[in-house]
Amino acid sequence: MYHELLLALSGCPGDLFFLDGDDESLGKKLAILPSTPFLHTSEQHLLNKLCSLGSDMCLLESFVNSNETITTGVFLRTFAGALDDLLHKYRLDLISIEDQILQDFKLPITMVYSKLDLWLLVMPALSAALQDIKNAKGACLLNVLTSKAKNGVPEIQEIFLRLAMPCWRVFVSQLGAWMLHGLLLDKLEEFFVCAKHKSDNGWDEYDIVPELIPTLIPFKLAEKVLFVGKAALVTKSFSNTVGSATSYLSESDVARAEDELQELTKATSFSVKNLESLVDFVRNRSATHLWKVIVAAGELGPTIYAFKDFMLVGNGLFYQEFIHQAANVMNLTVAQTLVRDVEVAYARTGSMLRCEEDFGFKMFKPILRPSLDFKEGPDTSTGDAWSAFALQPELKWPLQLIFTPDIITKYNMLLQFFLRVHRLQLRLQQTWIKSTKSGVVQRGSSLQTQVWTLRAKMMFLVENLQTYLKIDVLDAQFSNMMQVITNTQDFDKLRCAHEKFLSELLGSTFRTVSPVREAVGELFTLCDKFCLLILRGGPSIKPEGYGELKQLEISFKSQVSFLFRLLSAVPGKDSVSKLLLRINFNQFFSDD
Repeated sequence: MYHELLLALSGCPGDLFFLDGDDESLGKKLAILPSTPFLHTSEQHLLNKLCSLGSDMCLLESFVNSNETITTGVFLRTFAGALDDLLHKYRLDLISIEDQILQDFKLPITMVYSKLDLWLLVMPALSAALQDIKNAKGACLLNVLTSKAKNGVPEIQEIFLRLAMPCWRVFVSQLGAWMLHGLLLDKLEEFFVCAKHKSDNGWDEYDIVPELIPTLIPFKLAEKVLFVGKAALVTKSFSNTVGSATSYLSESDVARAEDELQELTKATSFSVKNLESLVDFVRNRSATHLWKVIVAAGELGPTIYAFKDFMLVGNGLFYQEFIHQAANVMNLTVAQTLVRDVEVAYARTGSMLRCEEDFGFKMFKPILRPSLDFKEGPDTSTGDAWSAFALQPELKWPLQLIFTPDIITKYNMLLQFFLRVHRLQLRLQQTWIKSTKSGVVQRGSSLQTQVWTLRAKMMFLVENLQTYLKIDVLDAQFSNMMQVITNTQDFDKLRCAHEKFLSELLGSTFRTVSPVREAVGELFTLCDKFCLLILRGGPSIKPEGYGELKQLEISFKSQVSFLFRLLSAVPGKDSVSKLLLRINFNQFFSDD
């Protein structure tokens, strides 16, 4: 009987011990024949308890055999290997029991029971956890194993932690390959970093899959791991670009990092604190190296100033001349055939101002974006080629890490708005020049007073809006950004400072507040109508001429009042109070 019992404990049924149950999904249970005359009832009960080990052994061995193929995930395959090693110890215990039985056939069943008391605790717990283990993807298997280890039975806790450690070593190995070499050893997408989409710069190609982050790893630590791997990839790409081998880590730093990774894989417990220390060390090195590459090799300083001068209309003199040179072309309906004419006007402007060799001028190329690619707003749409005007920069690698396609699109949004205000200011000035030279409106007439009173109000609004954009928004935010860039040697802080600068510009110009944009756009339209009225010959001295001008005046006053109420309703923005102070300076409109 003992030999049949040992075979049953190994998961092999026989004449005395049989498989009870036909449902494969629930698993078959080993049991002793119910009517065995030479066994007492208590012995049968004890043997059935022991048989549960055989049933669990069948389930666990089946799991191991089905998860040893290469198509199985690396974490599940590693766990299966660790589980097989554990079952091997169980088999050795059965061999030891067999040796004792061969020496003394009179040993009681309770001896077998006492020898397997540890497995009677562990095996049922392992069998019960199998379904959760099968459903776990990638490193999330660690979550299942650590959660199962959290119980009040020390033996079960020790076994689950022992099974989790090989999976932890796989996880650390994947971390090391990603951080030090930019390699994703992850064909089945089990690691929490994965390639989401193709990207021109390689930096935006990779992202975090939150659901694959083990609970042992804080999200901030996962973000640092992502950053370090990206830095390794970018450094490798930069090496290929410049044609020389370079790394963000020195040989001594690489040796130190590899030694610490080796220690982590040899550890007998989860060393998250040591892992965090290693990630911080590598992250600081990579951030400093990327900063040096971008600032020195990428010429970050001149590039940022060039973006300010050309994409944020910081070089007002250039755009004043460009607007004049491109007027005949840009006032036409948008068409790609106009691109060449716009390029000629851009080059002619550079030639007249003698800036053809300037760093910023050579960096940008004027383009006309199709409507599907560039969404214009109510305060930038004019129905002509100006609405599609944009600049395309030619950047040295690795500046694409800072000036991504999304960032350049946002710059072009700001360029559209700044240029719209600048053009409107020049147009209002031209109406005054033309009317004074040609006598559009009879001097000294009441109509002249109305005309120039309305123009003065429009000019006050536009010029003070321009002052707000130039001083309170652009210069102030640019100064804040440059202060951070000057005082840091960390790529991530540099990138965050630039993104914050751009975000503040978009917020302070209300690019994301549609009602404000619509109100400002309506004011700009009224100003355009006034300029068109003057430039085409002025309002007639007939009653209908007075009516046309009066309607513009009423609409402008109403729209200004609406804009003030709208801005006052925008909560908690310092930029709002500054804008209201500028455009309503000395209660210019409030007293009207």
